[in-house]
Amino acid sequence: LTLTLVKVGRYTAGVSPYYKGRYSSANIFVGGVWYQGTYALDDHPPNVGWVILGGFISFRYSLDQGDTWTEPRPTLRAANDTMFGEQGDEVHKVKFGAPHVVDFGSDNEHAPGGSIYMLSHASMRRGLTEGWINGDSVYLTRTRQAPSAGTINDPRRWLFFAGMGRSDDDPVWSSSLSAAVPVFEWQQQTGVTTSVFVPALSRFLTIVTCPGGNGFASYILESKHLWGPFKLVAYLAGFGPVAYEVTAPSNWMVVVRNNPADPGILFAWISFSAWPKAGTADPPSGDYLWVVQRARFKLLKHPG
Repeated sequence: LTLTLVKVGRYTAGVSPYYKGRYSSANIFVGGVWYQGTYALDDHPPNVGWVILGGFISFRYSLDQGDTWTEPRPTLRAANDTMFGEQGDEVHKVKFGAPHVVDFGSDNEHAPGGSIYMLSHASMRRGLTEGWINGDSVYLTRTRQAPSAGTINDPRRWLFFAGMGRSDDDPVWSSSLSAAVPVFEWQQQTGVTTSVFVPALSRFLTIVTCPGGNGFASYILESKHLWGPFKLVAYLAGFGPVAYEVTAPSNWMVVVRNNPADPGILFAWISFSAWPKAGTADPPSGDYLWVVQRARFKLLKHPG
């Protein structure tokens, strides 16, 4: 694994007085443009924790590989001055707070029609917390076509998963956010959600991190489509033990087979950060920094 780190320019943006924090989530480099999305977060009541998820604000973008940035919303004019018009507080919840872009390979090369797809956890049930790591459902959205710096922040250029048609290959898309429905639900068991398409398997691997075990739990789902149906590959209770932003970058994957009949092994690098307690990092590399951990998955032959 070889990494090259380059100097990236800084950009400052705010959310006051409507929220307390602004964090990055959706991230993609495509067509020579680097897009970085941000979302709002609040800790009301104060000092209890970042338990109120605000809306997804916007994509800032760079045309020079991160040296300079353009931000359409450097500040907010109102609590619902977000890309999809959502507002998060003690009364309102959001469907797209901290979405993550689905990894379709370098330059989004395997994405249907060149569209950007994003998954986002949420918690629309009353009485359940909707925070940066808490939820009970996952929603899906995509651009109508390949994006550009001039169109990516236009909500009219986005469609929302609104259910299934007659088969698993027939998703329904709507331009109305109110029509959006989850791709799956699991009460108090969703949180930060990332997904990668593995061309060698024609499958998606979706990783979800949520509170569980001795800290956070992460689990991996397999599916033919982003909207499911899903199969559970692994449930890692206490991974990190408090690992978050867990991803499996597509460029760091390879399938090795001994012969054509061998299902093979998928070798990958898992990327994450963690809050380990003293002496309890699991895996041992877990720490409060960017961590990459090698992993392997024994493959089973799929029917058809």
